[in-house]
Amino acid sequence: LRNCSAAQNLTMARVRSNGRRGGGSGGGGGRGGKGKGNGKGPGKRKMPLSVARKQQAVLANVDQVTGERIPKSFVFSRGKLPSTLRHLQQDLRKLMLPYTALKLKEKKRNNLKDFVNVASPLGVTHFLILSNPKSLPHLRFAKSPQGPTYTCQILEYALAADIANSQKRPRCPAEIFKNSPLVVLSGFNGLGEPFKSFVTFFRHLVPAIDTDTVSTA
Repeated sequence: LRNCSAAQNLTMARVRSNGRRGGGSGGGGGRGGKGKGNGKGPGKRKMPLSVARKQQAVLANVDQVTGERIPKSFVFSRGKLPSTLRHLQQDLRKLMLPYTALKLKEKKRNNLKDFVNVASPLGVTHFLILSNPKSLPHLRFAKSPQGPTYTCQILEYALAADIANSQKRPRCPAEIFKNSPLVVLSGFNGLGEPFKSFVTFFRHLVPAIDTDTVSTA
């Protein structure tokens, strides 16, 4: 009986000590008092930083309009290019922003397989390849890693600097490169192969634009 009474008194003492008001660094966090409770009570568990970063990376690579993976591109050249085509390559990189490598470095020993191997872990889906065989400029559009590939001969082109020089008040704010370009394919309707598959390729070359939320100002 003494042991039972002593245990009961000890339990009562614990209940009273936990339920008292005020308190400094105690672990219940009662009302009043200046101290904050440091007890390990039930609460929200914080998500690990590595998991949060992975989720942010997944959301950053998903198109909010279609729910599909955002297409990304590499713009590079094969072989030696004259200075004008080098400028055209840089203009194409700016055109494909923000989902392209603006400062992609190329080396002479790099082959197409090297770009394919690098593209997969980076989520790159499309290649734009400039070349100048026999002084005839060509531009190839390729889907990584297994195609298809479309080769076009460039007959005429104008650089961004040429267009700016032709304007009286050229204006090119940096904010326009923060959004994906708009692809207009109204002139390709009703065409058969290979133009039909080429149009489909262009539709998936850049992310879709939500016409309800896009700003036209």
